[in-house]
Amino acid sequence: MATRNPWQRLKDEAAKIRTPTQVLQEQVGLLQDATDGVLRGRVSTKAVGDGRTRVALSVYVPTLNNYAVELLRISHPLVQYPANLFSDWIRRRVQCANHEDLEAAVAECLEDPEVQKIVVGLFAQTQQAVSPQEPGGGPGDGG
Repeated sequence: MATRNPWQRLKDEAAKIRTPTQVLQEQVGLLQDATDGVLRGRVSTKAVGDGRTRVALSVYVPTLNNYAVELLRISHPLVQYPANLFSDWIRRRVQCANHEDLEAAVAECLEDPEVQKIVVGLFAQTQQAVSPQEPGGGPGDGG
């Protein structure tokens, strides 16, 4: 009698699941593309106990001494869903039953005017930091 293999479909089943980490990593790529890599995204993951994981999306700016701001975080069980999304900036908690709900909630959070102000403000600071100086505005110009 052959030994039963309960893991036979493991890879196929896992491939069907879009994890919260994957959803946030996609946003990192979109942010970096939109800013030509000036703003960078970071996804951090931490086990928080009770079989839950905390995943956070931060934006950081290498040209501003790696200044970083956490935009949102997600708490989820080992089975990934339901996941809870929270952002300090918009003070909203959303429970997401699946990856479709999560993708929509993440997009809504990142499109919120308060979050957009933060990201636009960071990007503006980088543009000012790398802009050429106005004539007559530099040190030693005698003026």
